[in-house]
Amino acid sequence: MLTCLRSAGAMLLEFRDDMVNLLVGPYETRMAIHASHLRHSSEFSKLALQKWWQEGQERTIRLPEERPDDFRYYLHFLYKHEIATEPLYQPAGFDIAERYAFLADLYLLGERMQDREFKNAIIDCMIETNELRNECNDTECPHVDCITTVYEGTPASSPMRCLLVDMYVRQGDATWFASEDMRGGHRDFMADLVAALYRVAHGSCYLGEEFSKCQDYHEKPEEVVGIPGNVAMETSERAE
Repeated sequence: MLTCLRSAGAMLLEFRDDMVNLLVGPYETRMAIHASHLRHSSEFSKLALQKWWQEGQERTIRLPEERPDDFRYYLHFLYKHEIATEPLYQPAGFDIAERYAFLADLYLLGERMQDREFKNAIIDCMIETNELRNECNDTECPHVDCITTVYEGTPASSPMRCLLVDMYVRQGDATWFASEDMRGGHRDFMADLVAALYRVAHGSCYLGEEFSKCQDYHEKPEEVVGIPGNVAMETSERAE
């Protein structure tokens, strides 16, 4: 049987484009990418490539705070439009916890690069990981450390924050809140979680089908306000 490997013409790479040098991490690990891929995806990179920036004139962007291993996944996404992770066919709880933490780190990378499409792809991966958790009857939700990482690197309106809150609202266990880990949870997360649980308990918010639409948690363009379909966002909107 013949397999047709094709894509839209708009996805054709422009090989005549200038290359940009990236010096990643404290030891300036050198990477390279076509300039068009950075300009079209990342607001941060678009600014960095402006001619009036010295780094733009040199076609070099320095990213001393980024980890080279993580940044490879970002560059892969810019070319392939996919997150390069191994499938978790039969994950154990420990593996799922690691995957959540890994994806949280990548999401914050997307936050720093100001790349909405990359962040939305990470949201999809988080929900996919959560679905695998359900198939294996695993009780693992993102760990408190993972939640703290997200909350310390995102704004209050972050869709990733909303997703984490909704995971705990829909799947959490009352015994979790008596654990030592939860007592050390991020204060803003705990406040968001209590507000969401309160709304559900008083019947003013309907949970609906569990994570039925990834796009409910996608970051929208600036001209589109509100992210419908999740408990945490409905809570924050009513609080304003």
